[in-house]
Amino acid sequence: MEVTVQIGKNGAEHVLQELSAQLKKHEMVRVKINRTLIEGRQREFATGIAEDLAKKLNARVEWVKGRTFVLRRDKK
Repeated sequence: MEVTVQIGKNGAEHVLQELSAQLKKHEMVRVKINRTLIEGRQREFATGIAEDLAKKLNARVEWVKGRTFVLRRDKK
């Protein structure tokens, strides 16, 4: 599965619309966080961002590895 959305220096809030659109098209979306945003705290920071975005997008976190995570559309 390829990365479909990247979180850059502007942060996670700037990709909410794109993630929402991607989750409407696809069941799962793979997201990668820019390295400069998470220096030295990859796992904790990526997990926090993933959980926050999942809550806002009515999705769930499928997995987190390093600075990459996958969100899955909730089937409600």
